[in-house]
Amino acid sequence: MVSVKERTVKGKRYIYVSSSASFKGERKRFEKCIGPSADRNPEMKRRIEFYSDLLEFKSTLYRIYLKAKGTRFTYLPSFYSFYLALIKQLYHDFLSDLYLSEIDRYEREFNIRYVHNTTGIEGNTLSLSETAMIMEDGIAPAGKHLREIHEVENYKRAFRFMKGSKGDISKDLILKLHDLIQRNIDHDSAGNLRRIGVNITGSEWQPTPAILIDAELDKLISWYRENQNNIPPFELASLFHIRFLQIHPFTDGNGRVGRELLNYTLARNDYPPIIIPIERREEYMDDLTLADEGDPLPLMEFLALQLIRDHANVVGSIKDRFTGDIKGIKPGEIQEMVGLMIWFFNLIGELDLRVPPHARSEIEKIHRQFLSDLAVDPDLIKVIQS
Repeated sequence: MVSVKERTVKGKRYIYVSSSASFKGERKRFEKCIGPSADRNPEMKRRIEFYSDLLEFKSTLYRIYLKAKGTRFTYLPSFYSFYLALIKQLYHDFLSDLYLSEIDRYEREFNIRYVHNTTGIEGNTLSLSETAMIMEDGIAPAGKHLREIHEVENYKRAFRFMKGSKGDISKDLILKLHDLIQRNIDHDSAGNLRRIGVNITGSEWQPTPAILIDAELDKLISWYRENQNNIPPFELASLFHIRFLQIHPFTDGNGRVGRELLNYTLARNDYPPIIIPIERREEYMDDLTLADEGDPLPLMEFLALQLIRDHANVVGSIKDRFTGDIKGIKPGEIQEMVGLMIWFFNLIGELDLRVPPHARSEIEKIHRQFLSDLAVDPDLIKVIQS
């Protein structure tokens, strides 16, 4: 929050704009003297607005730095702490700048893509436009299997239920979610734990025996709750996703329920949701297999990259804050804007942002693109990369 106050210095009154950022007990205050309070005129009003925006943004950047610095991953390289903190903060700021009608449209469009992909991973053949017809207009495309239509249609109820759920993960929530996702598909098993043995297609992993599912699910939920303050939220959500799919508590619908729970746990920690694209199904399944064999890092890295990739557009909002409307800004103020970005990159230089040698090849490309998106002019990239 920005404050504008008058202060007496050596017998004269001056206007000061200030803002602050804090995270886990660490706090920093930023302040700027605008000029004598006697100069209350349109130009002074403009300067107050400019520096209010500038210092508010500086506080946002510092908060991102504090969150990244304060994250201690167990599995993921520290490289990801900055990018996940960046996406998390800017996604929140992005939504807060939208009107309610714009948020509604953004969420509807995202949900259509999400449903198309999460059902497609399981073999649903409906196209994106056919998924939109069902989700938006309630129109079932001709010539399609009824099961595929119900798989998509059921998400309308599931989304309403999950959006209205404010509590922590519980067995009741999981069973209700499964009931909604499997409605009109498998009446007998919808909302009920598996009572028979099953095999996971394409995997050698043996799911939990049916007789132990109830107890194992209780143990998983208890473990999740007990570790909310011990394991970084992103890693915790990923580990829960892995273990839930290993238990395989239902005869059908485990993947769809598991991905919905993944996004629910992320949302409870202010992360944006993740879409796992159909075209990355094989990579997703391979990483789940590696997790079954005891190495959860590849799946965590896959999910982190997917979150960054799917929400990279919000990073451009940083540049827009500076270049969206610079009419009337004085040369000295432009220098301060550039100086702010240089300050920020010097700040995050204290973090370990080296790309891990074992990292996936696309990380380096994402890293360079972020630097480009955040730069306010081409020459600044050279400063950043030097």
